[in-house]
Amino acid sequence: MWVAASLLALAGAYSFGVLARAIPKSGGEYLYLSRLIHPGAGFIAGWVSMIAAFAGAEAYAALTLMEYLHLDPALEMAVAVGLLVLLAFLHGVLVKAGTVLQNLTVIAKGLFILLFVLFAAAVGEAPNDIPTPPDLNLWVWPVNLMWVSLSFTGFNSAIYVAEEAENPRTDVPRALLIGTLVTSVLYLLINAAMLYSAPVSELAGVSDIALVSAQALGGPGLRRAMQLLVLLSLFTLISGMAVAGPRVVVKMGQDGFLPPMNLQSAALVQCGLAVFMTVFSDLVHQLGYLSLTLSLTSALAVAAVFRLPPEQRGNPFLPAIYVTGTLLSAIASLRMEYKVGLAALATIGSGALVYAIFFARSRPGSPSEVREE
Repeated sequence: MWVAASLLALAGAYSFGVLARAIPKSGGEYLYLSRLIHPGAGFIAGWVSMIAAFAGAEAYAALTLMEYLHLDPALEMAVAVGLLVLLAFLHGVLVKAGTVLQNLTVIAKGLFILLFVLFAAAVGEAPNDIPTPPDLNLWVWPVNLMWVSLSFTGFNSAIYVAEEAENPRTDVPRALLIGTLVTSVLYLLINAAMLYSAPVSELAGVSDIALVSAQALGGPGLRRAMQLLVLLSLFTLISGMAVAGPRVVVKMGQDGFLPPMNLQSAALVQCGLAVFMTVFSDLVHQLGYLSLTLSLTSALAVAAVFRLPPEQRGNPFLPAIYVTGTLLSAIASLRMEYKVGLAALATIGSGALVYAIFFARSRPGSPSEVREE
């Protein structure tokens, strides 16, 4: 499943790189859909990005962080909310300091993962128990693929800050592919390390599986170190979303879809949404909601590759793989978890409703007219 998700993410990274070469500007899915499909499609993607892709991802990371803190529940919530506010301030006000902090924590996380994998290779043993396989249900596989693919959230973050690159037509596609490839390798290695750390029966169905794995490999000391690694990983996820998200809100404000905002006010809006979802949601539902919502909007954005002139599309096979795999997972999720599906569709539908009420008459341009802009 992790191999399949890695290949799917790499196909997506290639596809977003094609879009970044054709339209080397910040804004992500919102920008591509507005220019290549229709302003309404772009608005819906921006709406979903603002609510789910960034604020929702921050809330998911904050909720997961609470699972690994092992403190009093009220104190866990206070830490999670405080971290959301702190990173919004860093990336909205102290932009350069926030960028340095993000780079340093990502490097530290990558090095720790490599050390953990090497340690597991030295002391780990193949699992000696074989759990009873579940009843065969082909619909489970695409749902699992979507859940695992959520771990790649942010693989396309470079498209949101494209204008800040020195040479976006080459730097952004390269960053997408290299970053996704490195992440895929690290994910495969650390999952293999976990599988060789303890009997499968001790790992199955455990929410803090990383801690169980570390305890089995190296005792309490490695468990504490792994706890710090997970917290650091969640920190960098929240930090990354705090970097990219406000720039989409700023872009929508520049295009007249939202009140004009600078980076600071956009960061405040995203932080408020993230805090709300952290307080009023739970981990499992947030995971399903994010997986479904983001898969639908990213598939639509990648499909915009086929609206580019033929000479700019690159290899059409890879965008087709990404769109097909992502939509198959979304359909399976809607079939198996209809309540989460309703929440995701409500988010998308609310964006369509807002556009229809406030903007449809003032922005009737066709996709071709948008491309000419």
